[in-house]
Amino acid sequence: MGDIPLTTSAIHNTALDPMAALRPIWGDQIGYVFLPVIRRGTEKWTEGRAFEWPAEAEAVCQHVEQHMEARDNLYFTPGVFALPARKRGHLASRSRLWADLDEADPRLAEAALRPTVAWETSPGRYAGVWLLDSDVKSTADLIAEGGLNQRLSYRLGADKSGWDETQVLRVPGSWNAKRKKFPEPVPGRILWTNGPTPAPAELARILPAPAEPRVGRYARTNSTRTAARGALPNDLAELIAAPPADVEGRDRSEVLWSIECRLAERGFSPEEIVETVERSVWNKFAGRPEALLRDARKACESVARQGSEGSTADGFAAADWGAGGADETGQTAIFTSDDPVEKLLEQLVYSEDLDELPDPEPLIEGVLDLDSEAWMIGVSGHFKSFVALDMAMHVASGKLWRGRRPPTAGSSTSPPRG
Repeated sequence: MGDIPLTTSAIHNTALDPMAALRPIWGDQIGYVFLPVIRRGTEKWTEGRAFEWPAEAEAVCQHVEQHMEARDNLYFTPGVFALPARKRGHLASRSRLWADLDEADPRLAEAALRPTVAWETSPGRYAGVWLLDSDVKSTADLIAEGGLNQRLSYRLGADKSGWDETQVLRVPGSWNAKRKKFPEPVPGRILWTNGPTPAPAELARILPAPAEPRVGRYARTNSTRTAARGALPNDLAELIAAPPADVEGRDRSEVLWSIECRLAERGFSPEEIVETVERSVWNKFAGRPEALLRDARKACESVARQGSEGSTADGFAAADWGAGGADETGQTAIFTSDDPVEKLLEQLVYSEDLDELPDPEPLIEGVLDLDSEAWMIGVSGHFKSFVALDMAMHVASGKLWRGRRPPTAGSSTSPPRG
């Protein structure tokens, strides 16, 4: 690990030098790390490529230095990933915890819960990473619902949506260039990098299970936490309470995403969003509370990335936040890498994505579904093209095909195959 640069060439003040913190945070773990950017003067999220750690430590330094000099908003993944895509299920780290502490000053935390690495992201706002003295049994023990990372965040009063495995934090010592908060970029500040390294078993002992209701057991009325947010705007409240007749002709996914983002903008945690929308007619995840919670987390992540702190939530449409729940991590990122492996990983379909697909409609009952592509494979000269054309003609005319009637007359194409 001696070849990992400790400081960038242009920065020598340890309180401001990102590598002084990133080096111990990632340590001797092997995998991929991510350093997304929102360029100064814009609100455009750029995911960027995966960096192989520690093999590309020098490239990480150059990337950090470039955006430090430009005073951009620079983020990083405290976790190291096994594959070059920042998606759930790819996390390799089993000895790191992290928290977006918001206004919870780590200098005031009880000794057993002080972060190993702590920094101020902007005046009065903080973040921290905990290096454990040993690995836990599985990543689920860290980042699953009720895992150590969630329990730590809740205990410290940190951001309740900032503990999942794809979380990004502001790079320690980097600039905060949010135009809506600061006329000019303000520097962050590294507080320390040599805090305690607790044992997982000790943390598990002292950290209580989350006080929040678990998914699937939400109260049937808004909680005092939700009520404390204040009354919702009339249009939003009416949308959430819309009757079933209002759903006809509208995209439930788009409306749900809009509602979730507007609630997240008003400070609702993912759990509170679930409480608020679980009985709404727009909840396309009825009966699948875990899926609804995942979608709510995506909305909170999207709102956080858009740099919307201090803005009003009223009047937002789904388009303001990108395509609702577009991928597993909720990213509306712009990928700039030409690496074919990264491109392939971005196209993978995950099992939970399949849960959201509509049930297929038969085009020819038991043979062919609507909006599908079928392949007939056989030895040349066995009438494949004839059968395909025969099916197409029957579908187009609405006539029976071998005793099976299409639901309605439609169209079918049969391109020639070699």
